[in-house]
Amino acid sequence: MKKLLLALLFLLPLQASAQNFLPISTQPLTRTLNISASTVLKLGTGALICFNVVTAGGGVGTINDVATTGAATAANQIATIPTAVGNYCVTFPYFTGLVIIPGASHVIAVSYQ
Repeated sequence: MKKLLLALLFLLPLQASAQNFLPISTQPLTRTLNISASTVLKLGTGALICFNVVTAGGGVGTINDVATTGAATAANQIATIPTAVGNYCVTFPYFTGLVIIPGASHVIAVSYQ
């Protein structure tokens, strides 16, 4: 009985904190491929999971938490798209929308929720 009570004391704080935690995986994973122009991927809340630079760009691009491509600024930027080819995983939330602004000649693939 003493061991059971001790086990319950350790589990109760975990259950309480788990109830307040909303895992990112509650939404389905989506992907968009071949992004070479400024694009609104999703409006509303979600999470940027990973992005791939498929074709290197001549300039740096951005990923922004905003509703339109025209409203993308440094103030709502959540990631920088580097000029080098590669896979970049960030798992970062957004609350307004997910906008991709590729650099010149970039081709980007993005996974998000």
